[in-house]
Amino acid sequence: MSPLIPYPDPIPLPAPAWLLEALLVLTLFLHLLPMSLMMGGGTLTVISEFVGRRDDRHRRLAHATARLLPVLVAFTITLGIAPLLFLQVVYGPLFFSSSILMAWPWLSIIGMMLLGYYGYYWHSFQFERLGRRAVWVTLVSTALFAIIGLLFTSNMVLMLNPARWEALYRGGRSGLRLDLAEPTIFPRFLHMFVASLALSGLGVALLGAAKARADSTFGAWVRQYGLRWFVTATWLQFGVGLWFLASLPARIRGLFLGGGPVETQLLIVALALAIISLLTIQRWLSLGTVTILGTVALMAVIRHRLRAAYLASEFDSSKLAVQPQMAVFALFVLILLCGIAAIAWMVWKFVLASGSRSQ
Repeated sequence: MSPLIPYPDPIPLPAPAWLLEALLVLTLFLHLLPMSLMMGGGTLTVISEFVGRRDDRHRRLAHATARLLPVLVAFTITLGIAPLLFLQVVYGPLFFSSSILMAWPWLSIIGMMLLGYYGYYWHSFQFERLGRRAVWVTLVSTALFAIIGLLFTSNMVLMLNPARWEALYRGGRSGLRLDLAEPTIFPRFLHMFVASLALSGLGVALLGAAKARADSTFGAWVRQYGLRWFVTATWLQFGVGLWFLASLPARIRGLFLGGGPVETQLLIVALALAIISLLTIQRWLSLGTVTILGTVALMAVIRHRLRAAYLASEFDSSKLAVQPQMAVFALFVLILLCGIAAIAWMVWKFVLASGSRSQ
């Protein structure tokens, strides 16, 4: 292990590292869904509001998506707590070190999140009163959440590169060391952002299918508009993904290009599911949705394999001390499952309420 990495917490893990990492991947997948819909949904809302000054269909769509944004922020924050906690438990020495190096930008996330959340609520409840100013409120909030995404990306990349910590620390102890010159940060961020546009396009398509029950013409237009975004962003994602892959160190890139059987197979299956989704989404919306959700799930697994590859010579989580507390851990899993069930129930009730209001 690198001498720059602090010693792990002396308190043993309450469960084996592999189990905690599996829960990290699972909860990350659950977090990625509302996060992507929020990030991409804010962008699509801004675009529809600008176009809506000349096209009433876009104005109606912007009004509908604006009402969803505060809810998506709430789900993003709630479902983001668990993966962040699992990350801290297993990779604490790495995560806390990188967080200290970029302390002030990292702490600023709280303020930006509050402002962005408030902006979405203001926009949602004052849509008509704000008039033409509404688009600027949404634009500022969406930009704030995009900056938060970039800061998270910067931290997640910095924690994987302990060799860069000393130079950054010696360059200044101000707590402002973002290391934006690292070659993978921007392609990694764009990989997440373009994916959010694709998933948000799919979300708009599903919204259109729901609204078609009350207004078939408008619902059909919304469905097709969302699918155009999904298809365009997904094709663009292939290009961004290649850029991201090319930016990785040669040793790690090779794992996903035949050098690592597991990594290569995961990438092939994820790409195959994305292509299947593109080929089926126009005719079978449900099938396309299921396959793209499979792609997102595999991308969460690939993200974990990428982290393990980066840290292979620096940090071995399997060597962390473990003192099983299975009764407490079982209680945690039970509460987690109850929480997921409660969130699913709230989403279902929200969809039903939204559907009844649109009729």
